[in-house]
Amino acid sequence: MSTARELHCYLCGGDDFHLRFQGRDELMGFPGRFQMLQCGYCGLVFLHPRPEPEDLERFYPENYPPFRPGYSAPSRAERIRRRREIRSLRKSFGYPGGSVMGLRFPGWIGRKRVLPVRWVPRGVILDVGCATGDRLALWHNLGWEVWGVEPNPYAAQVAATTFAERIRATMLEDAGFQEHQFDAVTMEHVLEHVPSPRKTISEVHRVLKPGGQLVVRVPNGAGWETAVFRGKSAAADIPRHLWVFDSQTLTRLLEEYGFGIESMVTFSNLYTLTHGLDAVLKLTPLYPLPELNQPRWVAVLRRVVHLGCRGLIPLQRIADRMGRGSELTVSAFKK
Repeated sequence: MSTARELHCYLCGGDDFHLRFQGRDELMGFPGRFQMLQCGYCGLVFLHPRPEPEDLERFYPENYPPFRPGYSAPSRAERIRRRREIRSLRKSFGYPGGSVMGLRFPGWIGRKRVLPVRWVPRGVILDVGCATGDRLALWHNLGWEVWGVEPNPYAAQVAATTFAERIRATMLEDAGFQEHQFDAVTMEHVLEHVPSPRKTISEVHRVLKPGGQLVVRVPNGAGWETAVFRGKSAAADIPRHLWVFDSQTLTRLLEEYGFGIESMVTFSNLYTLTHGLDAVLKLTPLYPLPELNQPRWVAVLRRVVHLGCRGLIPLQRIADRMGRGSELTVSAFKK
């Protein structure tokens, strides 16, 4: 990690900081302790010191959850429920009708969790950070021409088995897309991972058509679980999350690069809650590296905790209404 950088806020250039989080890798179990600082001027939270871009890859091994094929696949009961939700998506965002009984939707589909992407006839959509391509399959099944960018070579290879040359195994700014190529761009839990959000958002603006839609989903730095669990929260996910945004910092970044904000909503889910509780109870790492040899009883106890968390869902819904949900989704348009 680099410690030689002169410390200025990446977003506003300020030089007043305080410690916001510190802790260890609760997800994968990489050794070491890490800290996140918060800018006293604009509120941006960031990992310091940050790994150099060439050092980041080691924090994303092949057993990193989003890189597992079928990681998002739902159970049979969830598929039945989500078919109804897809009908609601079609009603709300202009998607054409038709049977959805034959489609296999990723597990993160839900009434409040559907990315609010408006339907565009014969539209072209880009998923930045597409991982193994689960979301691309959703957009493809709903009628989009799909493209994906995924810098992790293993995950990109899995996605390419379905979408072939439409997957670019690189960072967005190096993918070589044409100007004004896409009607919509999605970034779900990606922006907090990239070394340079400015470069990424600038490139998104370039490749979007005028009036095109950008939908960004990030952990909510102002969420109640972030405040309670701090460095053990899913929002922190140190050292993979280089940035933690809230509504103000994300709006500032998007508006700086020529986007107008259409909507902003927060919501919570059981994963972010159980992530924090597991960390507090020392039932982590959640997806341990093979060499850690985690005892079997830890996984059993973790399941018990997860079942008990369902009773807290009403409290999560209240937090959502107050803008304190664990995840923040922003829909923006290119001016």
